[in-house]
Amino acid sequence: MYFITCFQKYEQTKYGVPDIGDCRTFGYYPHKEWAIEDLHNNNVDIHEDMYDYAVVEKIPMGLYPLAEERIFFKWDEEKQGFFEVDGAEFEDCFGNYAFG
Repeated sequence: MYFITCFQKYEQTKYGVPDIGDCRTFGYYPHKEWAIEDLHNNNVDIHEDMYDYAVVEKIPMGLYPLAEERIFFKWDEEKQGFFEVDGAEFEDCFGNYAFG
């Protein structure tokens, strides 16, 4: 499944884990394209005037699963949606955002 999680900020701490502020997992889909479309279109106001970043994670079923794929997004005020950004900025040892 592809999980959509949004968070307020992304700042690296000295411990190698990000400080993301408030976060929320909004839902999941069986198809990556559906999750990306929701973020591009800000469906049902995912932004909520507080989330500046988002991630779509492909997480398999099971106990303690690790994301097999991650795509990061940043809010674009002009386009009024979340759009893909270079994931290198988000290198961390955090684990999953949807199931932290």
